[in-house]
Amino acid sequence: MCIKGFYIEDELENINSLRRHFNLEGIELHYKEELLESPNQYYDLFCALKINFLIIDKNLDKKGMGYSGLDVLEEIRKQDSNIYIVLITSYVNEIEIKDLSEFDQVIDKGNLESELDSLIIRIKRSYNRSKVKQTVDEFELGMTQKTSRLDSEILELKKINETIEKLLKEKH
Repeated sequence: MCIKGFYIEDELENINSLRRHFNLEGIELHYKEELLESPNQYYDLFCALKINFLIIDKNLDKKGMGYSGLDVLEEIRKQDSNIYIVLITSYVNEIEIKDLSEFDQVIDKGNLESELDSLIIRIKRSYNRSKVKQTVDEFELGMTQKTSRLDSEILELKKINETIEKLLKEKH
């Protein structure tokens, strides 16, 4: 199992701390030392890296960015409604439910260490759920293709049968 996540954070020491914990669990946590120019650039990066989950710090102001982690979350949600996203903030009460999808979670930055084990469990559960969905989707696609192929073969066999019946009638 190779679970890959991405951490959007403007403090490298926070990234390194979380990466150590995740590595012990066999989870890769990627990051960029420099934040991207705008929040809408992250989605293509995640797709290229084949990321399974995101951790986003809500406050990205230490590097003077003109956007917040919530802006990144909103941009990602325009493209992908299923990826598991964790928003880390010191201001949990400021986040409104309407800003989140069913696959989003908000964690108070002060509680991150105490919630780390349960966060890792949720990340693994989300990963497994996405793998099951992918398997089901592939199975359904395969069955649709097989059904279509069988329908074509049945149609061809019916044509052959009609030709044989016609020839037999002409012979008798």
